Amino acid sequence: MNDSRLPAEMSEGLIVVALGASAGGLEAITALLRSSQPNGHLAFVIAQHMAPQHRSLLVELLSKNCDYEVVGAEDGVEIKPNTVYVNTPNTDISVVDGRFHISLPSDDVGAKPSIDKLFKSLAINYGSRSIAVVLSGTGSDGTQGFREVRDAGGITIAQQPDTAKYDGMPNSAIRARLADLILSPEEIANYLSDSHHRPEVLKSVGKDEETVVSVDSLIERILTETGLDFRQYKRATLERQLQRRMSALRLNSIDDYFAHVDKDPDELELVQRSFLISVTSFFRDEEAFDALGKVLDNIIKQAEQSRSIRIWIPACATGEEVYTIAIMLAERLGATLRGFDVKIFATDINELNLDIARQGVYVDAAVENLSPAMLSTYFDLEANKYRIKKWVRDMCMFAKHDLVKDPSFLRMNLVSCRNLMIYLNNPLQDQLVNNFHYALNPGGYLFLGKSESIGSTGDKLFDFVDKTNKLYKRKSGVVSYGRFSGALTKGINNTVQSLKNTNNPSPAHRIEEKVFSALIDSFAPPSIQLSDQFQPIKYFGDISPYLKINPGKANFDIVSLSHPQIQTEVRALINRVSRGEQDKIDHIVRFKFPDDVTSTVNISVQRVVDNISETQAYIMSFNRILETPAVSTDNPPKASADAGVVEELEEELQRTRDHLQAVVEELETSNEELQALNEELQASTEELQASNEELETTNEELQATNEELTTVNDELQAKSILLTDSNETLVNIQRSLDMGLIVVDTDHRVARFTPQAVRLFGILPDDVGHKLTKLPRHIDVPDFEKLLDNVIQSGSPVRRELESKGEKYLMNISPYRRDQGIISGAVLTFTETTKLSESIDHASLVDAMLNEVGKVISEGVMILAPGFAKILHVSQRLEQITMRNSDVLLRDSETFLDIVDHGDRERVANHYKDSETQGWDMTYKIKRRDGSIVKVHDVAKREEVDAHEHDIITSIIRVID
Repeated sequence: MNDSRLPAEMSEGLIVVALGASAGGLEAITALLRSSQPNGHLAFVIAQHMAPQHRSLLVELLSKNCDYEVVGAEDGVEIKPNTVYVNTPNTDISVVDGRFHISLPSDDVGAKPSIDKLFKSLAINYGSRSIAVVLSGTGSDGTQGFREVRDAGGITIAQQPDTAKYDGMPNSAIRARLADLILSPEEIANYLSDSHHRPEVLKSVGKDEETVVSVDSLIERILTETGLDFRQYKRATLERQLQRRMSALRLNSIDDYFAHVDKDPDELELVQRSFLISVTSFFRDEEAFDALGKVLDNIIKQAEQSRSIRIWIPACATGEEVYTIAIMLAERLGATLRGFDVKIFATDINELNLDIARQGVYVDAAVENLSPAMLSTYFDLEANKYRIKKWVRDMCMFAKHDLVKDPSFLRMNLVSCRNLMIYLNNPLQDQLVNNFHYALNPGGYLFLGKSESIGSTGDKLFDFVDKTNKLYKRKSGVVSYGRFSGALTKGINNTVQSLKNTNNPSPAHRIEEKVFSALIDSFAPPSIQLSDQFQPIKYFGDISPYLKINPGKANFDIVSLSHPQIQTEVRALINRVSRGEQDKIDHIVRFKFPDDVTSTVNISVQRVVDNISETQAYIMSFNRILETPAVSTDNPPKASADAGVVEELEEELQRTRDHLQAVVEELETSNEELQALNEELQASTEELQASNEELETTNEELQATNEELTTVNDELQAKSILLTDSNETLVNIQRSLDMGLIVVDTDHRVARFTPQAVRLFGILPDDVGHKLTKLPRHIDVPDFEKLLDNVIQSGSPVRRELESKGEKYLMNISPYRRDQGIISGAVLTFTETTKLSESIDHASLVDAMLNEVGKVISEGVMILAPGFAKILHVSQRLEQITMRNSDVLLRDSETFLDIVDHGDRERVANHYKDSETQGWDMTYKIKRRDGSIVKVHDVAKREEVDAHEHDIITSIIRVID
């Protein structure tokens, strides 16, 4: 995040610490703040779960236990240092531009306030100056917010589970590998005390060669230990995350960090996970997804014949984008969705993210921007979280896949790769664009993030559909090969390193090049760097005297470019060195320079081999040997006879030269014939190479198909395990049910039943799949088949009371609904109600007897439960005495105390509400409805019922005045 957009106070050193806590959190918060001292840089924001109607006492309690100013957070208040801000009940708290935003929860689900929402707002507004702390609590609130804070460059701290009263929330963050540090509350306070002194150890990256080498060594070590290759990621991204990690650990140098890695091998996994930035959300960037909606409409039209839609989402993170596209397809296809074979392949290299995506369970902060209608249609509410409905998850298949190493998927209608390539170097971006073109069907679409592009290479492969929203369409008739061979990977790595060295030379590198050039000019002979095909790549020094460009067809091999005086010697040297006879070969010749001076020149050719990249080059040098002038003597010249011998030798030498020239010409003719033959062989080789490429392409298609089948198989295995678990759970539930249960399909065929159902139906294990209406019944159910049909067709449940052989049952028939609300059968339950019916009949008989007795006696009778929790019976005479209807007294026992005279009410209430009382004998006044006041004598006695399981109190009330 760019700190320049923050208020001045925030950019000058204010660090905001968000404390998320739930059950047991007060103890942890108090311990943390008690151990912390104000330093002018810290501000605390507390998000403590509490009941909506609860009056918070946190401000008063914390003020007594810390040296900070503790206040309640209010909407619009600016965050200031040395202050602790406490949330108010039944509100969500977030931060916007350095000020608090207090809002009512969007729904009634989930704990309040949402810790995830606070952490997310902190990450957006404070970036690297945010610290998120999860303390004691149950559930997983705060885990999603941890990911946001970490990806924004902030620090995440989880309470040591052993020190937490409830370790659910800390363990959730720890298991997700999102906690930078795991500390006790006191250790967290010590860590925060100097959090504003962050070591800026990587400021010199790009200038300090030793630091550059160290970072490269870390990347190589991660590759060796974890298998993940970050060599082609943008260096700034990796350095920023490494800086964040080192700041969290309070390490001041790369060397200190390497020492920490040696002590804690798990650190490599933690840092590589932080390199894999996973910022995603549902319908992120609405304008772009609106544009994608039009593309999906076109894809659906294209698929009308094949009825197949295939989408690939690489780097899917935790799955929000995957399910977004699945929902968009479901919205457009509606009821026709079942008629299409929709496969959404979602891949990533982070297995923890894939686990989250497969489960499809998200906290309320993740779905806060979705409409209630969308939530109810595509999500199920489960324990304060939202789970994607199973029929939506069935469209999506998740698998681990490395875009760099693994083959691309094939025959896709859409590839959506958003906000991944911004972290990669240009050569790898170009290769991925090529891979995506290879993966798409003709006319398929590519969807990128707003900060990404297809580059210059992609212009040949794709046409623009929506330039603003980065939607592209695959060009037809353009061939691409979606492979990443080892040699190509090495070539890209070398190119990346070369680009780094060329585009961003450090001062030390620049002066090194100048020194190198000066040494070449001063001490090295004129030389040429040759490729392995003996074509010039680079010249060192003044090489012009030894080269000559001849008219005619251009030929850039070194023999053709050599001066005619030395072509023969150059050809012989190259021939010898290419056969591998020696790594360096020298040959001395006489060479006439342009100034008509003839000198001796030593021509040398040397082979240079790079064992790492398995490539080679050659260096050809021309070393002019300076000759010492001959010393003059007093001897007279030789005789004329000697002069004749010299002349003869010169003539012989000339004849030898002529013969040699003829031989050379013959050799050149032979060489041309060999060259023609070589060209024919090369043409054949190219044909074979083309055939080989076709075979490689076919092999890649088979690999991609195999990858797809592996993905489908993994998904099926996961679903099979889930189905097995669900089936075992269902079987155990059936065994534990103390009632008859039968499940039938729309044709009344038995799918499941419990043993208790055998008492009512003659069902055997072999009867599964047979029609229930055709099986023998031990109980009479009028219009049984019609009842089943009505429930299945209307979806309305039916309840009937049945009787068989003196036993009574309550039959309930409910519709069996699937995920999409489709009724696919009925569920029948039979609950025995014999004893319940007898109890009800007995209670009715007793109540009738009490009413008859109450009519013939002059006293009023009231039967109540101990403690006056409930009035069980009121006689007719008591209704007359109190002038109150029995229904009113039975509905609310307090009504009886309301009619007691005010002066006697407290005394009467004490007797009636004493749950341990054995009875009473008292006199008091009551006020009747007509306003008259009468004096009554109330005698009560406690009686035991059902062997002490239930007691009742019988009160006899008579008028005495």
